[in-house]
Amino acid sequence: MTTPQGKVPPAIMVVIIAAATAEICAGINSVLFPVTLESFGLSNSFIGLILSVEVAAVVFLSPFISKIIGKLGLFMATIAGAIGRAAILMILTETQSIGLWVILLFLFGICSTVLGIALQTWVNFARLSGVRGFVTSIYSASLAIGIALGPVILQFIGNSRSLAFTTSAVITILAVIPLFFVRSSIPSFEVNEKPRLGFVIKNGKYVMFSAVVGGITFYGLPSFLTLYGMEAGLSMERSSLLITMFMLGGLILGPLIGYFSDKYERTQVILSSLLVSLLCSVFLPITIFEIFAAYILLFVWGGAMEGVSSGGMTLLAELYRKEDQVSANIAYTLMDAIGGTLGVVLIGMAMDWHGSEGLVYVIVGAAVIYFNFALTQYKVE
Repeated sequence: MTTPQGKVPPAIMVVIIAAATAEICAGINSVLFPVTLESFGLSNSFIGLILSVEVAAVVFLSPFISKIIGKLGLFMATIAGAIGRAAILMILTETQSIGLWVILLFLFGICSTVLGIALQTWVNFARLSGVRGFVTSIYSASLAIGIALGPVILQFIGNSRSLAFTTSAVITILAVIPLFFVRSSIPSFEVNEKPRLGFVIKNGKYVMFSAVVGGITFYGLPSFLTLYGMEAGLSMERSSLLITMFMLGGLILGPLIGYFSDKYERTQVILSSLLVSLLCSVFLPITIFEIFAAYILLFVWGGAMEGVSSGGMTLLAELYRKEDQVSANIAYTLMDAIGGTLGVVLIGMAMDWHGSEGLVYVIVGAAVIYFNFALTQYKVE
């Protein structure tokens, strides 16, 4: 069925809703995982190392993800990823062994990667004449609202670890149920037998290296933001809502930035968004002691980072031909995961060495390095 130019296909809206619902699980876990590990008496550095295993799984899986999606298809890959995530969460419910946590988080990262890349590829392969930038920003923002809702749901769960893990698992399964109703609308796609990761990274330097900085922020910040707020004297409830405000900024401001990215040069939009993110990270230590100012700053910060993410995803769809789309999505996710792995580990270590402000030092340093690279390249190209 052909969708008129300028119209969003209904099936894609179902996919977007499914992705948002699945990310509620990630929002719950962004508070649940670090707080649970802290209750075991672990240091920030050790917590960072353990949480990085989940992100590092993406790096391990990258050479194989194209074959997995090619063999399973988008629909079955999505279902398998969701079922795997839910099963692992149920095992984690009563697990206190650190070694088992490491193994399970690695497997959780693999399932999350399969689920995420399958949904992202589903959107990128759809026919979106005249609305690709807008739809991509809506998709990216939907992930943000899912993560934002996670900490809010935790407010109603209380201190029951078992109920929190069970809720996260159930939501993951509920997320993919609507996809059964649009299964016939799955777009056809071609994949190269071997992902051309080197090719797509080389020809999309702006996007790929912005994904590294985005990974440092999107993984590192939520992983430690609750603990950061608690160290500043906030309650766990108020600290967890810092993540919600960050993600709500992406939800509300992200589509607006996506609209501008359709009107203006996308690389400039990405760079401008990163500049705003840098400024927000600098002012976080000042505003954290005035909770409402901190909420506003994180709201703006989330919108800026959503501009980086949605702008990068849109460029992927425009830069590469169809058979390279899966490779491009894998490469983008890989670079994002590399940034996330570095971010979680470095932020944990920095917070142990320099106190809570170590979180800010890592994010500011990453943004400055990227600007130094990007502005130089922009003049050349």
